[in-house]
Amino acid sequence: MIKILQTSDVHLGAKFESLGDRGAVHRRQIERVFEKTVDLAISRKADLLLIAGDLFDSDNPPQAIIDFVRRQLERLRDTSVNVVIMPGNHDFLSERSVYKKSFWGDIKNVFVFNDPSVERKEYPGLGITIHAKVLNTKNSTESAISRSSPSNTKYNVMMAHGALIASEGARSRYFDRWPITPDEIKNSKMDYIAIGDFHGMQDVSQGDVSAWYAGSPESIAFDQKNAGNVLLVEIDSNGVKVDHVKVGE
Repeated sequence: MIKILQTSDVHLGAKFESLGDRGAVHRRQIERVFEKTVDLAISRKADLLLIAGDLFDSDNPPQAIIDFVRRQLERLRDTSVNVVIMPGNHDFLSERSVYKKSFWGDIKNVFVFNDPSVERKEYPGLGITIHAKVLNTKNSTESAISRSSPSNTKYNVMMAHGALIASEGARSRYFDRWPITPDEIKNSKMDYIAIGDFHGMQDVSQGDVSAWYAGSPESIAFDQKNAGNVLLVEIDSNGVKVDHVKVGE
């Protein structure tokens, strides 16, 4: 069995200017929730921690936030937890991107999709391949779904960061934000798709393909529903099981 902890849309470094003096308090709360997510990956003995975009609130966050993330990743250095990170539409792969700084450099169990020509990472020992499409701009009408073909490993999991276009209303609102259609999920030939961008947890499975948004692990706006969770995904020969774990406060 493969055990995956899935998160996205953490938005470390967000300013929350509308909160005034409380903005700094909420920034620290989001950091605590990311610490809790790392704790959970360790305590649940996850094989993989997948961060499906927007770990940071911008492509060039403050150095203090980068250092904070490195300290958290260092806690996983001597564990069996492999970390896979992809850029989102806030921390996209720009020329100044945080993901070009190699801040995780010597932490051998961390892999970052920071090369548009690379859309897969194989873990032969686990029998799984992780696929992802690198986002290199904030907005695009191009699909967020990778065209990478399934590997011959036992399991194939895709990470994606984009907006689900499941209705005409969604098309008019989200079509320029790295869209994803239900048919793309259904026809992906993946065992599971871990999606980021929408901040509320939701099941968007199509056909035989299980797919979920984890949502933000801590709310970053007052009107968010189903935020405050990470997903524990278990994959074996019987299929995919998805549970949520409350981490936000």
